[in-house]
Amino acid sequence: MSDFFDKALLLGAGLEKKLKELACELESTGRENRKGSDSEDSGADADGLGAKERIENKLVTEGVRGVKELVSLIKDGKDKVDGEVSWITDSVADRLGLATASELASVKEMARVAREEADASTKNLEKATRRLKKLEKRLTELEKED
Repeated sequence: MSDFFDKALLLGAGLEKKLKELACELESTGRENRKGSDSEDSGADADGLGAKERIENKLVTEGVRGVKELVSLIKDGKDKVDGEVSWITDSVADRLGLATASELASVKEMARVAREEADASTKNLEKATRRLKKLEKRLTELEKED
């Protein structure tokens, strides 16, 4: 479990570093654009965008990329946590001697078979009881005739 927390701390440190790099890059781009806009009259480049618009576009692009990376890292972390939880629960179940799903299915099947056999035995007993009553009745009739 401590591995998970270590990885989470490293992930946070990596994001902080990435954000600092992005801020430095935006700052340097802004400086370059200011120098370029001072030398140009309109402040627009070949695509018709001014320095402010270029910075905004770059910020949005970098933000989207950062969010995608963050979502990817979160999904990976979730998958790892799910795997760890699954492994731990399996380990605890083994230590406690809990039945597995296949073992429970076997027990259910055995119970079904036992119920069917009990039902069949009950029917056979009822049939034998009726036959015995008929035989006793017949025996009584024969004894009266003698």
